[in-house]
Amino acid sequence: MKAGKEFMNGAITIRKWYFLGIECLSIKENSVYKTYSLFKLPIWKVKKGTEKLTCKLFCFIPILKYKQTVKDLYPLLDEHYGKVLRVLRQRAQGGGKIRVAFYINEVFQYASVYEAMLKSDFFEPFIVVVPDVFRKEIMVETMQRTYESLSSKYANVYKGYDCNKKKSVDFSDKLDIVFFGNPYSGMADPYHFIWHMLKRNILTCFQNYGFFTLLFGRDHIASLPFFNACWKVFTDSEENYQDLVKHQKRKGANAHVAGYFKMDQLAKIEPLSSDRPRILLCPHHTIDFELLQLSNFLRFADFFLELPAKYPEVDFIFRPHQLLHYNLTQYWSQERADAYYEKMMAHPNVRHDTGQDYMKTFVNSDAIIHDCGSFTAEYLFVNKPSCYMLKDEEEVRKTFLPMGQKCLNQYYLAYNEQDICR
Repeated sequence: MKAGKEFMNGAITIRKWYFLGIECLSIKENSVYKTYSLFKLPIWKVKKGTEKLTCKLFCFIPILKYKQTVKDLYPLLDEHYGKVLRVLRQRAQGGGKIRVAFYINEVFQYASVYEAMLKSDFFEPFIVVVPDVFRKEIMVETMQRTYESLSSKYANVYKGYDCNKKKSVDFSDKLDIVFFGNPYSGMADPYHFIWHMLKRNILTCFQNYGFFTLLFGRDHIASLPFFNACWKVFTDSEENYQDLVKHQKRKGANAHVAGYFKMDQLAKIEPLSSDRPRILLCPHHTIDFELLQLSNFLRFADFFLELPAKYPEVDFIFRPHQLLHYNLTQYWSQERADAYYEKMMAHPNVRHDTGQDYMKTFVNSDAIIHDCGSFTAEYLFVNKPSCYMLKDEEEVRKTFLPMGQKCLNQYYLAYNEQDICR
């Protein structure tokens, strides 16, 4: 019996133990130990909650432990992924298929990849709509809405939460590669996050749910243990790849420039003509979010209600971020949030767009007014006039990545109501 190595990097600790020559991988994130097994027997578990510490000791105790430096964490992960990859290659060479799961909360950024895999004889892809456990009040509703949207378009779509048993469903024994839709551990059930996949010898992949235009992406996504521990992360542009090389802990070692999968769907959409100008109005949801303060909604809420009456010759497509209504119920109240949306929809020249897929909406619009992060790049794909709402000129420098600043160079910038009207 021999203990192996321990590597630590910020909020993540990875231990690699050897018992009787059998390799076991143990992972700790944010002071919460995961449970791992030898011959399917649990060995050690420590779970630290907000109020108590629970420890369980099972059949083996490591008697020797070696510590190495932080820099050894990533070679350890690369070694692990290399072994998994060799096993999958051997299976593929023998005619076996590679099972690929797409774990999606709400945004399906991998549609073109999934569709290509469906046509392949090499892959067996499927989609799992997983719950957003951070927002438990709307968790089931959001999962059901996303499930219905995706299952109406694709086969092999499953729910990651059993409403009858009130528990998440573990699909890890049915897959070899996983594409994550969500990088945040706080939103994911442990069954649906990277550390569980590492235990089960699964290759992990990620492209962000939105185009990287904000410093938030560098500081709060690319810096996450999740992002750095993935086997492959696919970047949307050469500019953002170079930003990873400069700022990411792994310096782009696990990153590959792949373009931006989400916008591939634009190529299939035929635009519909209209005699009236159609302007998208898309306020962001961050009305009370300390880490990211994009939203100007509270400042312009009354003005937004006036716009449809002020410009009756224009059709407005009201498409706020899907979390805005929920956040307003928390900041205002359910009644006030509902009343606001009802007032907006009472205008005859306003349409409330609530679809999961907004590509058709982009194509069938003529301009946009917004303060969203990802839309900053995404709407430029349709090559139409764009207006971005800002609090002040310093916000561009303080909030946006170099790529985001390049995008805003193509925008009309609005700091007040008069700028928006112009």
